[in-house]
Amino acid sequence: MELPTRRVRDPQEPRGELKLKLQSGEMFPLKKRVVTSLVSTATDGTETRIQTTLNLMMAITVEDVSAGRTRLGVKYNRVDFEQEMEGQKLEYHSAQPPARIPLVAQAYHDMINDGFSFWIGKDNQINELVGFREFLERCLANIPPDQHRQVIMNMEAGTDENGISDFVDNAIGLLPFNVEVTPGYTWTRHRSIQRPVPMVIQNQYTLQELTEAEAIVKITGEILPSQTANKVVNATENVQIFVTGGTTYGDCVIFRDTGLPKESNTERRVDMVVDLGNGLEFKQIKTISTRVEAFPVARQ
Repeated sequence: MELPTRRVRDPQEPRGELKLKLQSGEMFPLKKRVVTSLVSTATDGTETRIQTTLNLMMAITVEDVSAGRTRLGVKYNRVDFEQEMEGQKLEYHSAQPPARIPLVAQAYHDMINDGFSFWIGKDNQINELVGFREFLERCLANIPPDQHRQVIMNMEAGTDENGISDFVDNAIGLLPFNVEVTPGYTWTRHRSIQRPVPMVIQNQYTLQELTEAEAIVKITGEILPSQTANKVVNATENVQIFVTGGTTYGDCVIFRDTGLPKESNTERRVDMVVDLGNGLEFKQIKTISTRVEAFPVARQ
C-alpha cells in the first residue's frame, strides 16, 4: 500500500521516476549482512542476550522481463554465520566448512550453489515464487524431519522475516510506483509480517537527493502494536509472544539506471512481551540491522 504526500514543486528541481530497469540476461552480485540481537529481561532484571550475524553473497540473474513483471533468479555463493549466546560462540563459513556441520548452520551449508526464482510485479513487490518449495526441501534434506520447523523458524528469526525476500523489501520494494518524484517527496507503505512474530510495519520514505546517477532515500517508520500472538515452537507451556511497538530508520542509495540499491542500511527495533501462560511475563527487545549492496550489472 502506497500513500504519497504531494507538495508544490519548483520547476527547477530535478525530477524523474525511480523504477526497476533491468533486461533479460543481465546479472549482478548482491551482498547482504544482517545482525540480529535479542535481549530478554526477566522479572528480577536479569538480561539474556543472543546475537546472530549472517553474511550472504548472492548472484542475481534477470531471467525474464515481460508484461511489466521481472523474474529474478537468486543463487547463493557464500554464507558466513556467527551466533553468540551465554558466552558461547558458534561460527560457520561456507568457504571453509568444518568436518561436522552444526545443526543450526546445516540449512545454510546446503543452500550453497543452489537457489530459486521469483517474480517482481509492477508495484516492485514479490508476487510469485518459483521453485522455492523444492529449494527449501533441498536445504532441509540433511536435517531430521522433527527438526525442520525449528530450523526454519531459527532462520527466519535470525534473518528478518523469511531471510529471502527482505533484500527486496529493504531496497527494490521501497521504490515508488508510477510517479515522478523530486527531492522532498514522501510516500508511505504498510507491510504485514506473519512470521516469526506477527507485526505490522508502517514506513515513510523521503527522497532527499536526486541526481542523474543516484537517488538517496531516507527511511523512518514505526511498528504497530499487535493483538496477534505467536506461540513458541516446542514450548511445554502455553508461551506466547506479543509485539508492543517498535521503530525503523535508515537510508538507501539507489542506482537510477537500474533501480538497484547501491547501498541500503536499515535498523529495526521491535519491543515484545513474552507471556509464559502462568501469570508471569518478561520483556524482549529485538534489533535487526540490515545492509544490502548491489553491484553494477553485466550481461551474460
